[in-house]
Amino acid sequence: MDGDKILKAKNALSRFIATSHPSDEYFLIAFNNRAQLLLDRTRDGDAVLQKLTLVKPKNDTALCDAVYLGVERVTRGSHNKRALLIISDGQDNASRYNFGEVRRLLRESDVVAYSVGIMNGKDSSSATGMQGQAFLDEISSVTGGKAFYPQTDVEMDEIFERIALELRNQYTIGYIPKDFQPDGKWRKVKLRSNPRGVYRV
Repeated sequence: MDGDKILKAKNALSRFIATSHPSDEYFLIAFNNRAQLLLDRTRDGDAVLQKLTLVKPKNDTALCDAVYLGVERVTRGSHNKRALLIISDGQDNASRYNFGEVRRLLRESDVVAYSVGIMNGKDSSSATGMQGQAFLDEISSVTGGKAFYPQTDVEMDEIFERIALELRNQYTIGYIPKDFQPDGKWRKVKLRSNPRGVYRV
């Protein structure tokens, strides 16, 4: 991403951190021709923003590697609720991991991915721009997260605030089937709610 996109992302991320819970943990990963862990497991939001000022756009983009590293790091956190916030234009031209490997890892993890696509006008109309958006859409949807594409600074602030609030107000539902076998197979679950707040699976 160029300098203008990076600046927009930094400004919006400060809003996200300001809205987050004080006990939240952060990991910061930057990526150009390789993914780099810049900050490992901290609750200091200011430290995240300070480190982010050192990120300079250059060389290629190893987005798949960064997502893979992000999932590995966040699953080692101390909270049960885990989220990955991807700020990117969705382009990748330098990763060792491919899209299928990253998608499989996300499906098997308990991590929700939110993507914020930082794009300009020409990105949305170009083939590479559409490919980047398709990547962010798929990575987010496979985890139950969402992808956003803000057009203005105001939209960007609102999206980051919405993600932070959604993470603070989520709850997790789990179940163990009667015929449970640890065979690694996926099962379809249908969840219905009623007005009294009792859930049936």
